[in-house]
Amino acid sequence: MTDPYILHEDLPTLDEPVMVVMLTGWIDASAAAAAAMATVQQEWSVRRLATFDGDTFIDYRARRPTMELREGVNERLVWADIELHVGRDVEGHDVLTLSGPEPDSQWRRFADVVSNGRLDLGVGSGYQQFEFERFGTNVENAPAVFSEHLEIIEKGLNQKIFTHEGKFHQIPPTAIAVRTIQKPRVPIWLAAGSPRSMGRAYRGGHNLFVTALQDGLDTIRTLRSQIEQAAAGEKKQVTDAKIGFLRCCYASDNQAEIDYYLDCARFQRRLSEALHQRRQQSTDGYLVTETPTERDVPIEQLRKNLPVGSVNYVIDRLIEEISILKPDQVAVQTQLGDFDHKTMLRQIELWGEKIIPAVKRAVGSPKLMAAVS
Repeated sequence: MTDPYILHEDLPTLDEPVMVVMLTGWIDASAAAAAAMATVQQEWSVRRLATFDGDTFIDYRARRPTMELREGVNERLVWADIELHVGRDVEGHDVLTLSGPEPDSQWRRFADVVSNGRLDLGVGSGYQQFEFERFGTNVENAPAVFSEHLEIIEKGLNQKIFTHEGKFHQIPPTAIAVRTIQKPRVPIWLAAGSPRSMGRAYRGGHNLFVTALQDGLDTIRTLRSQIEQAAAGEKKQVTDAKIGFLRCCYASDNQAEIDYYLDCARFQRRLSEALHQRRQQSTDGYLVTETPTERDVPIEQLRKNLPVGSVNYVIDRLIEEISILKPDQVAVQTQLGDFDHKTMLRQIELWGEKIIPAVKRAVGSPKLMAAVS
């Protein structure tokens, strides 16, 4: 089997490096992410460490090389390659950048190689009818379809050769030659929004990823109760599965920023509910129009529900929520709407330097994982 990458120098010894990833694709409005990556690489004076094998990961029928012609002479041929660079930021910390086109094939192998066997796989059933219409099915079948697909994934990860006879799929003896680095399989996280899916996670030995949406402490208490009941129903301990918690949060002393974040949170919920209930409106067939509804949560109620406000308030509120749910990981969603780049960089720094360390110290769990987006 072809090596997935070639090294351009010996692997350096790095001290807790941070890797910044920007793979080009359709989700890069105005090439803003590509420009940001180019700026970062220039400021950090990175050097090329490794190049991933293009014939393995790239479909060159879709990503043609660029030819540079001068007076009819081909002077240069540039291939679209995925490259890993290494350098140091302005404060002297070791950094890595991963850039180039997103892989066209073998995504699982690529992710497992890049993470050195630390890939976690997330799965969910979906909840919006238009997603299911694309595949000729109905959202009402989501639980059954999801369960069967998860069973197929489990077989593929655990068995060298597997078959499947189900309601939706019949798969003849199938071999998957490329195995994951992690044994017996990569960790699987289920987006669990019901006792049924929570029970499925415990039954399959998987982890849970839950959210209280934009609700408050009462919903978080209900979540914890549902998790405990699901574990008991499968004769498991709650700690037999890891719990991930997604939360909308924003810290600032600027009240205008807080108000705008809350308005963006309400905007996001309006669109999500419109798509879910198939009442979305669009003037161009693409962009969904924001439409107020009777279900709208008032801004002041959102302010009470969510960890938004001053740094100290956000820290205290997160500590309270963590003490109720007892998650192993917290994913913080600070980027909603169209906050500008500089504002979000300040927000990420605030979380990394003040909020996350303070929360970890308070809950007495240095292993608590936190991700900010």
